[in-house]
Amino acid sequence: MAWFDKIKDAIKDTTTLDVVTTNGSIQLTSEDMQGGWENIANSVSEKIKASNVNVVAYTHSQWDADTFMFVKENLSEAEQKLVESHAAVVDASHATRREAVKLVKDFVGLKVD
Repeated sequence: MAWFDKIKDAIKDTTTLDVVTTNGSIQLTSEDMQGGWENIANSVSEKIKASNVNVVAYTHSQWDADTFMFVKENLSEAEQKLVESHAAVVDASHATRREAVKLVKDFVGLKVD
């Protein structure tokens, strides 16, 4: 893939943001924990697919600032803290996307007022 295509893909990726915060329970075996972090992440992903998880919060944002946010009803105290963390992740993700766009803009030499 040419560098120009990589830049186009990066810009396209900044146009939407999806953040899902869940809670629930999954069990890993000692075998699941072998082979380093990538293997552990894959094990967690596979276990989540087979488990019941509760969506505590979900946010979808688009480039034009349209945003949808779902928050579970009747949050426990622990879930309320998860929602606060969720909001912080959404804010950090938006900031990261803004910086990525600035980086590309600077790279290609565009003037944006």
